[in-house]
Amino acid sequence: MFLLPLAMAAQVVTTSPDKALQIAISEDGRTFSVTRRSEPLIIDSPLGLDLAEGADLSALKLKKVERGTVDRTLPLVATKAAKARDHYSFARLKFETTDAARTPLEIEVRAYDDGVAFRYLLRDTPVKLRAEKTQFRFSADVSCFVSEYTSSHENTWTKLKVSQLDAAKTYDIPALCTSAKGHTALTLAQSGIAGYTSSGLVPDGQGFRVRLSPRPDDAS
Repeated sequence: MFLLPLAMAAQVVTTSPDKALQIAISEDGRTFSVTRRSEPLIIDSPLGLDLAEGADLSALKLKKVERGTVDRTLPLVATKAAKARDHYSFARLKFETTDAARTPLEIEVRAYDDGVAFRYLLRDTPVKLRAEKTQFRFSADVSCFVSEYTSSHENTWTKLKVSQLDAAKTYDIPALCTSAKGHTALTLAQSGIAGYTSSGLVPDGQGFRVRLSPRPDDAS
């Protein structure tokens, strides 16, 4: 692990070990994009959290970028293989708000040879989360296999173009889509949500926006 001085570039780019996949985060923390072998998969898609109790995370200033690589072997349980390789490049983007008294935010990014991931980190700061601003926008009217969101997460799958999705419905995670050129199949998924809410996907123009599942005891 090592630290890099803050650059004035418009984006912070993290590249997979095999150099095929890239995920880029804007230096103001507002958008991200993903490419594979120079083909855009996700374009200029919003990032962010909507907090219920006053803290404004929309005006962010990038203070530091921490980069590194991980290459380790993980044991597997109840599988045909006994182990798996965990190999990725990462970046941790540390932001502060324009009002230094407000909640700082980190975005952690990983780029594997077969996928990318990101998460928001609010360290040691209890917050009440109203919503995410996260969206996944595609460069074209791509086709996706989707199922409608139900509490059982057991529903039929349908192949639809993004333009055919019902904006009044929430679709379950994962959703499996094909890139505009047809060279890449990509799955929108979630993981590592211990202590966090589950979510669904709502059609929004060129793609999906994340809809968080509310607490059963929250009437707001």
